[in-house]
Amino acid sequence: HSGSVYALIKNPFQPISFFSAAGDGKVLRWNFREPDTVYLAAKVSSNIFSLCTLKQNCLLLGQMQGGIHVLDVNSKKEIKNLAFHKNGVFDIVAAENEKVFFAAGGDGVLSLWSTLNFEL
Repeated sequence: HSGSVYALIKNPFQPISFFSAAGDGKVLRWNFREPDTVYLAAKVSSNIFSLCTLKQNCLLLGQMQGGIHVLDVNSKKEIKNLAFHKNGVFDIVAAENEKVFFAAGGDGVLSLWSTLNFEL
C-alpha cells in the first residue's frame, strides 16, 4: 500500500489469505503461505476505511465519501455502488444469516441494508 492501512479481514473464500484496505484506494489479498506475494483484489478512487465479505463472493468496501462499493471477488467487478452516508463508512458488519448488513457512518448514522437487492 502507498497509504495508511485502515482495515484487515480474513478471506472466507480462501482461508489461507486475508484482505487489507488502505488510503490508496486499494484492496490487497495476502497469502499466509507466500508472504512476499500480494494480489490486487480491487481499486477505487477513494480512501477505503472498512471491509466486509458476504458468502456470495461479495466484498463490501466502505469509503471516505460515505459510499459502499459492492464487488464480486471473482470477476473484480463492481455489482453496485451504494450512496447514503454523508461522511466515511467506518465499519460494515454482516448479520450472522447474511440477509442484511449494517454500515456505520461518520455522519453518526447506522444504516441497515438488504443483501438480496442491496436496498436500504
